[in-house]
Amino acid sequence: GGAGSGGGGEGDGSTAGLLPSKVTLSSPKPTYLSSVCGAESLKTPDGFDECSEVCRPSRCCHPDLYGCELDDGQRWCNAYEAPCAGVAESWRGSGHAVASSTPETVPGSGGTGKETIKTMANEVMLKCNAAEINPPTPCIEACNPGVCCYVSDSYPPIEQLFEQYYGHNASPFHTTSSCAQNIGFCQQFGSCEHLNHMKDTSGWDDDDVTYELDIANVCKAEYIAQFGALECSNVCQPA
Repeated sequence: GGAGSGGGGEGDGSTAGLLPSKVTLSSPKPTYLSSVCGAESLKTPDGFDECSEVCRPSRCCHPDLYGCELDDGQRWCNAYEAPCAGVAESWRGSGHAVASSTPETVPGSGGTGKETIKTMANEVMLKCNAAEINPPTPCIEACNPGVCCYVSDSYPPIEQLFEQYYGHNASPFHTTSSCAQNIGFCQQFGSCEHLNHMKDTSGWDDDDVTYELDIANVCKAEYIAQFGALECSNVCQPA
């Protein structure tokens, strides 16, 4: 299976357990949120989990979605909105790739203007959608931090592409343990599923390798019945 196909648990980005009905959202320390939830932090499962834990009370800024409220109103919600955007979707627990190909904007942390949300999932999707994946090099580079989501004993096509790009000995697949059980983290790299469905269309005498995206099989009813709909969802959502 693809990213996020493992089971849930403490490290799945959902951060186990329901929040109380009334929650206190503290004033964020200056630069702390942008650091703990920054792009470099979200490239690792531990960093993702730390950001999710810090941001978790801010889900109560959306009481209709999560069934909890803040005991001091919405005072600090804007300050959490953009930094926490990278982990917010994982709270719904679907495991499916979730991101908009067009970055969203939220009210600025100072209460004025607009702030653009650039999440890891957005960045991966911009490089791994059907229109941009041939050649697959930018997608491979964008998916590098999420290799642990795709580590498998079955030598999937994504691993073969990484070996062709980085070289057999330098491929990160050989030095990375699986983190597929961390559904929240791997959800960011759901669009990397495209790399499992690239077909080599170059001729035997061609100097350059060319690829074609072939997702017909993964979305057939019989495939979904056997393996579930996650892979089909991940290749179709950003297509």
